[in-house]
Amino acid sequence: MPPDASSDDPYVRVTLELRQSTLVWLDGLREEWGLRSRGALVSRLLDELAQPSSDA
Repeated sequence: MPPDASSDDPYVRVTLELRQSTLVWLDGLREEWGLRSRGALVSRLLDELAQPSSDA
């Protein structure tokens, strides 16, 4: 969860159009990370992107 997100922040359903090759990659990553859904994977990826970089 991004640092500024609160636990009472509601979820919103979205639809994505992705290339088949991207979907295959996402499904592989989902299985590797042990996640049950693509939505959980996308949420986790976005949370990781939202974290401040430690390289600075």
